Amino acid sequence: MVGVSHNNLARVKELLARNATLSLASWDWGFGDWEDALGAASHVGRPDIAEALLAHGARPSIFSAAMLGQLDVVKAFVAAVTFFPLGSLVRTNRDETGVVIRTNPKDPMHPVLGLVSDDLERLLGEVDTSVRNSSGVYERQVVGTLPQREQGVDLTKLLPSSDTLAVSA
Repeated sequence: MVGVSHNNLARVKELLARNATLSLASWDWGFGDWEDALGAASHVGRPDIAEALLAHGARPSIFSAAMLGQLDVVKAFVAAVTFFPLGSLVRTNRDETGVVIRTNPKDPMHPVLGLVSDDLERLLGEVDTSVRNSSGVYERQVVGTLPQREQGVDLTKLLPSSDTLAVSA
């Protein structure tokens, strides 16, 4: 089922007519690389096959929503799942080191950071990476994450108390 869901609408419909639960079929391509029928249709851009699978009970995913142009679903997912969890140690485009202290629900790719001293011992100040300049360009962007253990960072010294670590309103 997964194999034909990449490219064969007629066969997908035939198999679904025999057994609708095949819309939930999945396959392990090896080493834990699982793919389900809807994922197969989604990653090759086959909305016709995806819609047939969904009509028979396939579970939608962020990938099927993106392929089907369901922008509202994709935006809701991105807003709900932050890319930079609280406490993440990051590098900015200005070669600054920061620790994520808050997320921006309306702009999840641009968290609020506490800038960290070169010795990684203290916070120097707070910056909101969602701020744009007069041209509409972000003033700061996170360009990478840093491994905390290898850097020898003690987050208890850098982060505000747990009751102040929260999602920005």
